This record gives sequence, C-alpha cells and structure tokens, in this order.
Amino acid sequence: MLRHGALAADVAQLVMDVAEPGDVASADLLRRAAEQIGRVSPAVAAPLSRRALDLMPRGDPGRGEAVVQAIDLLVQAGRAAEAARLLTASESDLADPAAEAQARLGIGMLMTQYAPAAVAEQCQAALRLPGVPPAMRIQLGGVAGLTIPALARLRLAIRQALPGRPDVTPRSTSPVCLGYMGGDGQARWI
Repeated sequence: MLRHGALAADVAQLVMDVAEPGDVASADLLRRAAEQIGRVSPAVAAPLSRRALDLMPRGDPGRGEAVVQAIDLLVQAGRAAEAARLLTASESDLADPAAEAQARLGIGMLMTQYAPAAVAEQCQAALRLPGVPPAMRIQLGGVAGLTIPALARLRLAIRQALPGRPDVTPRSTSPVCLGYMGGDGQARWI
C-alpha cells in the first residue's frame, strides 16, 4: 500500500494489529503516522506512538525520540498522568537532557491547575538535569514559580482544616481536591 502512495496514517491500524515486538520498521511507520495525525488529533495519535514505543527493543537508539513523541502527544491529548507514568518508566531511554526537560515541562504545564505538587516535582527534576539550555531553564523556573503560591495556599488550608495532622500534605492528597471528614462526620472540601 505504501508503495502505491498510501500515507503512513492510512495503514497505521493494520500495522498496529499485526506488528510484533522488535519490528523497528513498523515502529517507524507508526511514529510517522502519529506525527501526521497528531497535528489534527493528538488523542488519536497517542496510541499509535505508544504502540511504536512498545515495538522498539530496549536499547534501540531511537527509543528516546519515541518516548518524547509519545509524551508530547499524551500531553497534547490532556493525559498528563499517563505521560508522567511513561516518563518515569522510560527515563533510562532519555539520553538527551534537553528532550527530557522538555517532556517534563510539557507534563508540568498541563498539571498546573490540578496538581501543583506534581508540577513542582517535574520542574525540579528537569532543572537537576545537566545540559538543559538556559532558555528552557527559564521556562522551567517560571512554571515552577507559578505553582508555589498554589502550594502555599493548599498547605495553609490543610493546616487550618486539619490542625495536628502533619501527615496530610499536598503530596499525600488527591491532585484534584482535598477532602476531609469533620468531627461531626460531615465531609468538608477545600
């Protein structure tokens, strides 16, 4: 089909169904399809990119780029938690500190509104990487700086709502909201 002018996106589903682990040619085709589709629909492209990554053998020199592509598409599709899990599972594949920092920045920016502790964690991890370009360091610092006031407000709310509970922190609570049970048995939401 490809020899007759079909785009990678046109045959991607077939490749996803029949490709076996270690099939680097199929992985490359799926990555091209994800790139083509991702411009219009990152939610549709993300599974293609993930499947491409699954097909690539560990230690393949192209895995780092494949990880970054998959994370970028997941972030664009609004799936930050999945992107963060992929990043954690694939850190050994990311030889380029700037690429890893960019992936962490994308995840952090998406999580800004609902998980400030995770944003700060992603940005700090990226800032610890050697060789991150100065312009990216500025971006990472800026995004991390946006989360500090939110974390401070959350910490204050926790201290006010749950005095004497140092075990409850922004890190130990739900990334969406903080709830607790009051002395009267009624749920309270902060």
